[in-house]
Amino acid sequence: MTAIFTGWLGGLAIGGNREAAVLTGININRQKVYAYALMGLCAAIAGVMLTGRLNAIQATAAQGFALHTIAAVVVGGTALFGGRGTMFGTLVGVILLSMVTNALVMLRFQFFWQLVASGVIIIAAIGFYSYLQRRGGDPKG
Repeated sequence: MTAIFTGWLGGLAIGGNREAAVLTGININRQKVYAYALMGLCAAIAGVMLTGRLNAIQATAAQGFALHTIAAVVVGGTALFGGRGTMFGTLVGVILLSMVTNALVMLRFQFFWQLVASGVIIIAAIGFYSYLQRRGGDPKG
């Protein structure tokens, strides 16, 4: 089992249970470096894609994306106050929010109402998650 988690999956083992990962012999510092390097690569790719989309380089170009990012993750099923999420759930959240935002743009709503829609979707997702927790425990299993 140790051989399975000593590669790139070691980050998953550390995130799930740090103490168990240490006891199985996973080098936590090396796994953190791998994780940060991978996230840096992803951020660089996202920056190149945004630059290509805008046809310009600007340091503040992506400042307004924080609300949309948080909304997509929450709608995808990840709890704001700690919890687990899935890539598929986050992808569903991104697609749903993109559809709502594109619909509001096509209907010529002001940007303010797009932010309001994102906020309402976040509140609805948190409320639904809280309802599921009260009804029967953790909805993630």
